[in-house]
Amino acid sequence: MHRQSNYHRAVRPVGFPTARRDYRELLSKLKDNDNATNKLSAAQRAWLAFKDAHIQELYPAGEKQAEYGSKYPMCYAQVATEMTKERTAQLRKMLDDNA
Repeated sequence: MHRQSNYHRAVRPVGFPTARRDYRELLSKLKDNDNATNKLSAAQRAWLAFKDAHIQELYPAGEKQAEYGSKYPMCYAQVATEMTKERTAQLRKMLDDNA
């Protein structure tokens, strides 16, 4: 299991740098509002937990490679990428609304 966690941390979905950049930019824009900054940080942590839980529900087997074979990394990346693109759009909208 530990090896899988390291694998998932190593595989960054397409769009990950953009999502991270937008998140940091939004935090910077909100830096004078501690309440908004804290809520955004909490929401981002919750989203990351949701993303991981959703992928786990789609691929629940304990031994992913044994159960799903060599296609699992690609499936994981596809789901994570799509979810990251959606989150990036949400962050971008918040940035635009706070411009």
